[in-house]
Amino acid sequence: SYDSTSNVSLESRMFAVRGKLTTLLGDMLHDYRPRFLGFSRDKEGMRNVVREAFGRATNDQDAAKYGQAWKYMAEYVRKRMEAAGARIAKLDDWGMPQWHDPSLVSKVDATTWTDKTWKYLDIDRMIKETELSEDQLYNYLRDEVYQSIVTDGAHKIDLGKISGKPQGRGILTQLSQHRFMHFDGPEKWMAYQDEFGTSDYLTAMTDFIDKQATNIAAMETLGPNPDIGFQHLVNMIKKNNDKNSASQVQKLQQLYDNVMGRVGTANPKWAETMSAIRSFNIPAHLGNATLSMITDPAFLAMTARINGLPVMKTIVRGLKISFQQGVGTADDLRLASQIGFSADYAMDRLISAARFTDSSPAKFMRRLSEMTVRANWMHALTLANKAAFELEYAASLARDVGKEFGELSAERQAAFARTGISPGMWDSIRAKPLVEHKGGKYVDINQIGAGYGKEEATRLFALMHQETQYAVPTPGAEARAIQNQGQPRGSFLGAVSYTH
Repeated sequence: SYDSTSNVSLESRMFAVRGKLTTLLGDMLHDYRPRFLGFSRDKEGMRNVVREAFGRATNDQDAAKYGQAWKYMAEYVRKRMEAAGARIAKLDDWGMPQWHDPSLVSKVDATTWTDKTWKYLDIDRMIKETELSEDQLYNYLRDEVYQSIVTDGAHKIDLGKISGKPQGRGILTQLSQHRFMHFDGPEKWMAYQDEFGTSDYLTAMTDFIDKQATNIAAMETLGPNPDIGFQHLVNMIKKNNDKNSASQVQKLQQLYDNVMGRVGTANPKWAETMSAIRSFNIPAHLGNATLSMITDPAFLAMTARINGLPVMKTIVRGLKISFQQGVGTADDLRLASQIGFSADYAMDRLISAARFTDSSPAKFMRRLSEMTVRANWMHALTLANKAAFELEYAASLARDVGKEFGELSAERQAAFARTGISPGMWDSIRAKPLVEHKGGKYVDINQIGAGYGKEEATRLFALMHQETQYAVPTPGAEARAIQNQGQPRGSFLGAVSYTH
């Protein structure tokens, strides 16, 4: 039976939104993904995508297509946030997000960073939009923005300190500050990225997707100001006034900070050093890591059986997809990405979808560990098993589109009830056209989720994420919260928690 009070977790909704955003980019994340064990990237192609996103023609057809796709995706983010209660002005000439590497920025002092960054910015435009004087703008960059970057967001910047005008808090203010720095065209944006960000521009784009998916999910779950909504939950716990309240609040705060990406960095240089050490240890422990995957077929089979999927077909499909990746013909992976599933494949996360590490090592060690994991087949098999499960689930949904909600199996109705998919939502889902691929038919979430913030698509995304987490166990925010105990990277306790 359907429980109208059911809802999806903040983390599951975040993954659902992220999946939607990746599908809006079409094949871009596939075509520009790292190749040859992660060492080969189409750098010039990505540079052209950046130019097209800023409105500069390049005569590169793929770049022009993906530049437009990027702009459409960014507008979708703005519209969906507006639907959740935000007020964000449309910037027709907005090109790319800011991406700052705290370890690179912290190598210079605040004044040096501000002086170097100043030459890349459209100062006249920033003065006009902020109504600050040139001196006030300079001071804001030096005293507030620099500190926010080197502490990885731990330092809360406040434009009101400089302008004398009161500023809001929470996500809405963060969004306006995220668009505060305007670069004077694509070449200067790329020059800044090369010096203080990342020369892998795809990373800057996927990081933007991650952050905005988190912001949207938080607003849709906790209200236009998620921090206030979260504090309301904390106050409800405190009202119980029992001996466990303080412990519950602490655990909830740690979980919330991990989902929102607010754990931060205490000392960027120390964090980078420890990150490199952890990365160096990855190859040494790959033997044990590979052994830990022996149980994967059992989890995959168990979850497939519970959801009424063909068990052996799902397992064999996973193996087939993993070998397809090795020869560069991963058609099933592309299909999973295109119909709205398998965001992990589209994002192509480093180090086996964060399975054995969630750190950001020094560049050389990061590439070395990435290459080792890819060569070890773990990365391919993890993504393949996820895609296989998701495709079989999409196929099973397609087989059920002729059934009313009450005619669905008890297992399917129970799964829908867990994420609040109502009979009316199921009618909307099954009314949409299916995708055909190699003789099979699949539900396409992109068709279901046309427009801004379709709830049935979001809940189906969330259901898929939850079931896939059971099928291919991977650590989420709760595991990270237990591991780091809310300690920032670069602190002594943070170094200990992230290492063990």
